[in-house]
Amino acid sequence: MKVQIIAPTQKTPEWVKISINEYQKRLKNELKLEIIDIPLINRLKKPLKEIITQEGKKIIKHIPQASFVIALTETGNLLSSQAFAQHLGQWYQQHPSLSFIIGSPEGLADICRDKANFTLSLSPLTFPHSMVKVILIEQLYRAITILKGHPYHK
Repeated sequence: MKVQIIAPTQKTPEWVKISINEYQKRLKNELKLEIIDIPLINRLKKPLKEIITQEGKKIIKHIPQASFVIALTETGNLLSSQAFAQHLGQWYQQHPSLSFIIGSPEGLADICRDKANFTLSLSPLTFPHSMVKVILIEQLYRAITILKGHPYHK
């Protein structure tokens, strides 16, 4: 299965790169994980709503035609790890690829929300976007281990 995580990103801290690499190694036999970082647009040159829309258009361009799109939003579905694993298993069986989209620090463009087949919230708390990637990738790994009956989740 091909899984993408697409997000506007300023600069990825080294600890995030290390964490992502670790989970990519763990997941290499289960799914192909691709991280697509969209450069943030300069916030000083245009109105914020226009910037968010432009970044949203860049996100949409990276989504494969047949991909099932999961938007991470503050108002998305809150799932337990087991429920997320069940959803992932169903999506895996029904779609050739999954695209998780994360908005800019100011939010997700309406065109991205409209493109989403499912909305997901990782928590009611607010996290830095770089941390969201790490949490999401860890949850993907956890979901795979749940589906395989591996003891990692315990």
